[in-house]
Formats: sequence, C-alpha cells, structure tokens
Amino acid sequence: MTDTRRDIVVESSNKYVYCRPCDLASQKSIRDFAEQFKKEHKKRKLHILINNAGVMRCPKMYTQEGIELQFGVNHIGHFLLTNLLLDTLKDSAPSRIVNVSSSAHKRGKIKFDDLNNEKTYEPGEAYAQSKLANILFTKELANKLKGTGVTVNAVHPGIVRTEITRYMGIYQNFLGRLAVDTLY
Repeated sequence: MTDTRRDIVVESSNKYVYCRPCDLASQKSIRDFAEQFKKEHKKRKLHILINNAGVMRCPKMYTQEGIELQFGVNHIGHFLLTNLLLDTLKDSAPSRIVNVSSSAHKRGKIKFDDLNNEKTYEPGEAYAQSKLANILFTKELANKLKGTGVTVNAVHPGIVRTEITRYMGIYQNFLGRLAVDTLY
C-alpha cells in the first residue's frame, strides 16, 4: 500500500481505494491502466474521474510518443484516459468528470500551426495552451454528454503547495519560496 493510498484510506475510512500506476506521459501506460481497471472492476461503478495530474513551466521535454510534455500530460493524457473510461462512466451514471485546469488558460492560445511547440518554446505559453485545451475539451465533452447522467466540469485549484511549481523561477531561491509560501 502506498503512503498516499494509506493516508486516503485512514482519512476517509474507505478501504476500497483503487491505487495503480498510470504515467500520463505514456499512452501505453494510460491504456494499460484503463484495461487493468476495467478488468478488475467489471461489476463495479466509476462515479467520479478527477483528472488532476500535471506539469508546469518545465524545460522542453517530451512524452514517450514525442508530444511536448505539458501538452502531452496536462491535456492528451487526460483526454485519452477519459475517453478510455467513458463507457464505464456512462454505465455508472450518475457520474462526473472533473478536469483540473488553471486560470492560466486565459492566457492560452492554441497554436494549430505549432501545436507541439517545435518552432518556439516558452514554458509559460506551453502550460497555458495545455490548460486552454483542458477547458475546450471540458466544454465539448459536457455538450456531448448532455442527457447521459455524466457531468463534466473544469476547476481552477488556486495556489496549492505541490511539486508542480518546481520549475518556476521564484522557487529557486529561499526568499522567493518564503514569499510564496506565506500565501498557503
């Protein structure tokens, strides 16, 4: 049992917490996870899917399939996982999908001519694009699922103390970390 799973079980008093590896930077890992989930839970329901993994403002890196990492993990990974589990969510209705996005989506632009940021790469722009893609996916999926009993929402988590900020310049020095930590 992982520490995180144990903490959730203890806090929620629910021993039925599903915990399996799923690397959103690998479509094979996502497909394997969904297949294993469906196999292990044939008769069980899936009432909520929270797409909350993410990377932010990282140096230019790629998923195993060669997709720019922020777009690949923050959007494509969640898109694929959601679509692989969509029939299960529909069969489990009422159910919901929650996509954790960011207010950074407001600065986002979908670069159709350079979706993978091959021509130019600026970490903040790449992050904003991935979060705008989350919002557009959420809106379209919500429309498609009307009347199915599956609701779809996107949320902005606010400032949260997690490892997602590790590449942000302000966190590279003690005073920067101290200033931002006071917001928590």
